[in-house]
Amino acid sequence: MSAFRATVSIRGKEIEVILSQIEFSRKTDNKGRPVTSVVGGRVTFSIQSHFIKDCPR
Repeated sequence: MSAFRATVSIRGKEIEVILSQIEFSRKTDNKGRPVTSVVGGRVTFSIQSHFIKDCPR
């Protein structure tokens, strides 16, 4: 397991990420072995909602 600190900038305000998940995908053959390099993925993160209320619209 690894740890890191991350922030996102929303409407000019730096907000600390409290939870994140990264998923990658690639094609496999009929035995489940990879046949391509990574071709896509998804990054999901959570922040504390009170930071959004403080941001100007």
